[in-house]
Amino acid sequence: MQAKRAAAILCASAISIDTFCWAVALVTIMIQASAQLAAPKEIISSIFWGSVALGMTPFIAHKHLVDERKVVFTWVLTSTALYAFIAYCSAYGNQVILTNPATLIAMGTLFFMGYPATLSYASKQLGTRDRAGVVAGTAVPVAVAISGLLASLARSQSLEQNLFLALWVRAAALPPAVYIALAPPPQQRLEEERIEWRKALTYYLISLSVIWIVHPLMIARSMKTYIQHSPTAAATFFLFATASLPIAGYLMDEYGRKRVVAYSIMALGAAHSLLWGLTPENLTAMHIHAAASGTCWSILGVFYLVILANDLSPQEKLAHTYALVMAVFAGAITLSFIAEPILSPSPNIATYIETMMLFAAVGPLAIAPETLPEDIIRRKELMRYAKKAKKMVKRTSK
Repeated sequence: MQAKRAAAILCASAISIDTFCWAVALVTIMIQASAQLAAPKEIISSIFWGSVALGMTPFIAHKHLVDERKVVFTWVLTSTALYAFIAYCSAYGNQVILTNPATLIAMGTLFFMGYPATLSYASKQLGTRDRAGVVAGTAVPVAVAISGLLASLARSQSLEQNLFLALWVRAAALPPAVYIALAPPPQQRLEEERIEWRKALTYYLISLSVIWIVHPLMIARSMKTYIQHSPTAAATFFLFATASLPIAGYLMDEYGRKRVVAYSIMALGAAHSLLWGLTPENLTAMHIHAAASGTCWSILGVFYLVILANDLSPQEKLAHTYALVMAVFAGAITLSFIAEPILSPSPNIATYIETMMLFAAVGPLAIAPETLPEDIIRRKELMRYAKKAKKMVKRTSK
């Protein structure tokens, strides 16, 4: 039984990693399509990400998802078929389909539609909250590393090649989706509903929306500067984004999520306000900025998109809660692309606004409770105390 659970968790993780990598390919395709077809990138991205938020609507409306397995399999199969159709239409000369609003809405709606069910299924199979940080901190670096390699490959390829790359990346999720569809349903975890979980989720969603409005703007400008002036800074970003997550996951499991997340936001804001003005002339400052940005953004992404709903939501409402998180995430990115043409002519004002919004995101966290249940925190504090006591006994006996 343990082997089947482990296989189910691995399959759900594989689908999550595949979707993360798929996102890299799709972003590259939208950038290339807007350049080749003279379509505004902001409009394309706004329609796409607005449709991602729209795709969460069925799960938000239906708070109790009966069977995640069927949803995951149907989602992977349908999205693979849609992208096969788009790739073959574009390959045979109909590239305008990529900027057609109906196509963008269909692509966006299907993009994350099954993600809440996938994460809900993995959380139920995992069966406990106290290891969520380590599990996410181990799986996400794999996604970051693969997507980094995929991004390098995608930049050197044509639009048609990237369309088929996205198709094959999506098709790679079919075998684990079939396994999940045929696997037995996960056992429900018996628990009492946390009384204030909805209020706590609201505080964290406000913080999430503020952070992810500025995220695409900051990442786009940072990466452009890194690549133009010091490609090793971009490598530093991905290296720290990958290497820091297992440690951050362990710290979130041991000492609570809120503390690590708040420190990450403040460190990101401090690095952006203090170091960004020194780049690109000062390469040392650029590399420190890249290391801090990679570490902090990866921690925030893992917490808000993977751990938050699992910590707060009752099991029967997990998919509903994940859908809420994804809808807020996609809505914030949509607002970011709408704001980009307004802020891009004034980079100094943009930097000021981004920094202020990052520090403002700490406000809701100050009010919000810790998401890791108190009994888990107390148990781990007792375990740490017991370890210290054993060490002291050993020293005194010597």
